[in-house]
Formats: sequence, C-alpha cells, structure tokens
Amino acid sequence: MESYSSKELTQETQKINSLPKISILLPTYNRAHLVTRAIDSILNQTYQNFEIVIVNNGSQDNTKEVLQSYEKNPKIKVLHLEKNRGYAGGFNYGLQFVRGEWFTEIGDDDLIKEDALEKLIHIPENVDPNVNAVTCNAINTSTNKMAGMGLDKSQYLPIDKLVADTSGIFWGITKTELIGDLRINENLPGHEQTFWRKVDVIANRYYLHEALFIWDTAHDITTSGKFRLPDLSHREKLYIELLNEHNYWDSLQQYNPMAYEKKSLKGYYFLKICRQNRTKEKYREMFFSTSPSLTSRFKFYIIALSPRWLLSITFYAYCRSKFTWPFSMFYD
Repeated sequence: MESYSSKELTQETQKINSLPKISILLPTYNRAHLVTRAIDSILNQTYQNFEIVIVNNGSQDNTKEVLQSYEKNPKIKVLHLEKNRGYAGGFNYGLQFVRGEWFTEIGDDDLIKEDALEKLIHIPENVDPNVNAVTCNAINTSTNKMAGMGLDKSQYLPIDKLVADTSGIFWGITKTELIGDLRINENLPGHEQTFWRKVDVIANRYYLHEALFIWDTAHDITTSGKFRLPDLSHREKLYIELLNEHNYWDSLQQYNPMAYEKKSLKGYYFLKICRQNRTKEKYREMFFSTSPSLTSRFKFYIIALSPRWLLSITFYAYCRSKFTWPFSMFYD
C-alpha cells in the first residue's frame, strides 16, 4: 500500500477543493450577437462555484473577438477550433476540458435564470445525496410556456417514466462521472438524445418542476431545425447510422412502443426513397415487432405500395408547405 506524507495529502485536498463544483459547456458558432447573453446569464448566477468551457466552433463572424473580453476571467476557459465540427463535434471536444463534479451545457442562444444552478445543486446537497442527475423545465420564448411536457410536479424521474411520458425541452445538471468516456455520435446531428439515453440508464434522476432554462426560439435556424430541411441524403445517412444506437432503440421499445413504432416507420419511409433496400427491411422488421395498430399498418402499406417518386414528392411537399396534412401522417 502506498503511503503519503501530510504535505502531499494537504496538497491533494487543496487541489480537490480548488476544482469547480459545476462545469458548464457552451459551444458556439457564428453567434457573436447572442453568445454574450448566454455567458452573462451564467456569470450572474447566485451560485458561483462553477467554470464555463466555451468552444468557438470555427466561427466565421467576430465571435473570436467578442470572446477575448472573457478570456481573463478565471472562471472561463475559451477554446477555438479552426473548422466547424458541428454541434456534436464542438460538444465532444469541450468535454475533455471539463473539471467539475457536475456537468451541464447551454446553447449559445439560450439563457439560464439567475438562481438556476443554486436550485439544481440544492437537490443532491440538501434533499437526496444519492441523486446524480437533476432535471428542470424550460421556457419557450415564442410561447412563454413550459417547453418540457409530460410532468406536472417535482418527482424522481426513472428512465421508464422519462421515456414514456416526457417530450420537449428540459435542462439540468448531471454528475460528470456518469458521462465518463461517452460522447455524442457526430454522425447523428439533431439526435443528441441517443447520447443522453446512455446516461439515463445509469442515472438516479430527480425532476424539479420549475422553468430555470430560457429556450430562445425567436431567431435564426438551429441544428435541429436544419434537420427538417428537405435533404434526403442527410436522412439516408442518419437512419442508417441510427441503427447502431442500441440503447436508444431498446429504451424506446421497452418504455415507449408507440414512439418506437413511429421512428421505425420513418426509417422505412426514408430508406425506401433512397433505395436502401437491405437496410429498409431492418426497419420493416422493427416496425412489425411492436404489433402495430391498424392505423399504423395502413400507413406502412401506403408507403410500401407507393412508388419512390411519389414518396419523394410527399416529402418535399411536407417540408415546403405550411399546410402539413396529409403529409404529416408519415411524420407525426
């Protein structure tokens, strides 16, 4: 057994005590006009034991110059990537610099209320020390209503209830040790939930029924918004890659069969259009493994019997039209 001197133990204790309690990752790309709001909302927190890791993700505007004013702040680490690596790439790069016991991330266009960190960290420190993930709700700036749906009170949030009952936008903090070597799949833009599902499986999560996160939706398009643009090649690659996310599919199949059914149908739909016949059949098998309803079977057979050119037309019409019916029957 190794032995340590009192001096070495003191130095180690000081090192531990000097680490921030919460690390906040903030990836940004071409948002010089917005990113300072996000940073300042963190700096103005009533709870101050945190660090901010900012990843300038190859911005081509004046983001680099804007961030220079924050670089001397001891709470802030600014990292610059020469080329944009997408949201997932910037997120993954920033994770290796996180030092806090707890971890969270915030979009460069979003804000957190000034008591957000204080209220979240209060749960494991004063309510239940066994909690290793704390979730709260968010406010949608376009509607001024809660963006996270399915929950109406503070409660423990096991994975079965999380997957079965919730939808929309939530936020929170997670014990950094739960993340470990996990990283977002950079080939699945807009599907970051595949990363969080791996965390959810091992998390002892508590939900705080307060909107502490401000989700700003009243500006330029986001990564998830780009996913809704009419790009079939993007969806082809995505639905092929998504088959590798076994935790994601297992949790849907076990706790939310209807969502599993809908996602499988989408995969079949897009891969038929893109002539991916072999992979398309995998989604067909997944779809029928759920014993789908008559309505769902009807949708499937419409897709199966329709020529590819007609399915392509319905897809582009859906993307371009504000009147989504009847095309939405394949998407909702």
